[in-house]
Amino acid sequence: MTEIARDPENAAAVTPSELLKRSWKLIVLLGALGALGGATAAMVIKPRWVAKVTVQVGQLSAATNLGGINSRLIENQLTVADRFNAPAARLQVLRTMGYPTPASHRDAQLYFDTMRAGTGRSPDTVNLQVSGYSRDGAVSAMSASFKVLAATHNLLSEPTISRIKSELDGINDKLTATQQEYDKSLQALKTGATKSSSSAQDILATNLVTVLNAQILDLRKQAALAQESLEPARTYPTRMLGEPYAPDEPSTPGPALLTIAGAALGMVIGALIGFLRRQRS
Repeated sequence: MTEIARDPENAAAVTPSELLKRSWKLIVLLGALGALGGATAAMVIKPRWVAKVTVQVGQLSAATNLGGINSRLIENQLTVADRFNAPAARLQVLRTMGYPTPASHRDAQLYFDTMRAGTGRSPDTVNLQVSGYSRDGAVSAMSASFKVLAATHNLLSEPTISRIKSELDGINDKLTATQQEYDKSLQALKTGATKSSSSAQDILATNLVTVLNAQILDLRKQAALAQESLEPARTYPTRMLGEPYAPDEPSTPGPALLTIAGAALGMVIGALIGFLRRQRS
């Protein structure tokens, strides 16, 4: 019987269940150590919450020479993501929150390291996210991130919007003056028409009224296009599609999960060690 047990072929034929039975002490020991390690990791690892929000990039519209309206994004989707992911933008967010540098506070370092922007499914959306050691902290950092991004886009769009508004005011002023001149010319033409004889002055007045009427129609069209380009559906600022969201539960695993995972890992390692020992014997 002893010789059969020591035969390498018989040793190799031992089933895994038999190997586990022979190594159960080692498996239990390493499982307990793994559980202890998982529990220790749970005390060391601070829970983290992830806040997310989807942002729609603002749009600018302006009338074209062809009588239509051309719309464009304030900034390209990829450019927005690159700008937000740059260290300078993340530092600006921290300063907005009252942190001078990432190293000034543990929370600031986490915000700086986890602040990210990625392109959304639509060509005008960007997904922002950041992690914090508390749910409220993560949401606050997300709100500050959006404010910085929105402020940057406001600076980029304000000159264009101001120019369109100024052009609209100029068109309306010109339209008012042209309308007044048209009314005077039309009244003069009506006065001349009451006389029995026509004159060259009446012909000139008729031509002037015709020209002024055409100018009024053109100015009204320009004013309508400029006004439409400023409508909220045509021109709007960068905005959040909903409020920043962070789940109630942290994204990091809890103590129970870490303990169970550590125990499972320890038991697997114990089983492998037992198997390797049996293979060598």
